[in-house]
Order: sequence, then C-alpha cells, then structure tokens
Amino acid sequence: MLLPPGFDRGALDNKYPVVVSVYGGPGSQKVTEEFTPSHLDTMLASSLKYVVIYIDGRGSGMRGWKYKEPIYGSFGTVEVDDHIETVRILAARHKFIDSQRIAIWGWSYGGFVSAHVVEHDDKRTFKCAISVAPVTNFKYYDATYTERYMGAANELAYERTDLMRNVSNFRNVRFLLVHGLADGLTEAYF
Repeated sequence: MLLPPGFDRGALDNKYPVVVSVYGGPGSQKVTEEFTPSHLDTMLASSLKYVVIYIDGRGSGMRGWKYKEPIYGSFGTVEVDDHIETVRILAARHKFIDSQRIAIWGWSYGGFVSAHVVEHDDKRTFKCAISVAPVTNFKYYDATYTERYMGAANELAYERTDLMRNVSNFRNVRFLLVHGLADGLTEAYF
C-alpha cells in the first residue's frame, strides 16, 4: 500500500480515495518487500493524496504452485474475485479508505483484470475503472502465451474471457478504455 505524505492513521475524519493498481497475470508479482512503484502510482499517492493498493491474488507468482495453479485454464476468474474481495476487506478494516471513491486501473493483462472486476463486482465496490490496452478476448490473443496458461481449455473457458459477453455492470461505474495501435500484443477485438 502506498500512503500519501502526512498520512495520519489516527485521524478518523481523514478519508482517502483509493486506486488499486493491478496486473494479475500468471506468475506476476506486484507486492514486494522493495519500494518499486510505477510513475503513475507514485504520483497518485505523493501528489494527489490517493492510497494506492497492490494485490497479488491467486495465480500470481512467488507463493508456490498451489497459489498459482487456480488461474490455469480460467483467466478472468479467481484473480478477479481476489481483487474484489481484498478491497472489500481492506475498506471494512481501514477507516481511512473512502469506500465511495475506489478505482482500479491496469495495463495489458491488468487492463483485462480491471475490466473483469467491473463485470464481476455486483456490490459495486469500485466506482471507477481504467483499462489500458486490455486483452479483450483470449481466443484472439497471442497463442504462445495463451495456450501456455489456458491450454486446450474448453470453448466456454475462452468465451468467459470475452469482455463483450457481459457488459451490464459497466453502466454502474465510470469506465475509461484506452487502446491504440502501438501495442501489437493487445489488439482490440470488439
């Protein structure tokens, strides 16, 4: 968690907006014992006084096979659920979190996760989501990467990765989709 300068945990009237910075891809790791922030995350916390949260859900690396295995053949499921549930727990536990101002943002696989969080978040934990160059459907993504983790998963597993399959929850949040032609791996398929 990145906390803003002058942060006072004891000041009960101080509520801070939250941004969850997500990647969430298989074997990845955002939470480390080192200070390795991104430029955007550092700016949000230090200049704009946001709390920035990193979460390593199921499927992430450095925690053994039992923690990593659930994501295989099921992109857009457990790692998405873990981000939603962790933020709900943190908001209930920490009074400095403004539960009306929680956002999530991610790039590439992180953009995929941030969009799927909106799709799965029936309790509307997140009020805003930013999805930069997301994978929009793993059926059309780089086969070498996808088949390594999705294998020959059944057609339904691939269909679940399609961001266009269930868009009803998108009307409940502010959603920014950023895409272009410079990222040859994550072309938009809508």
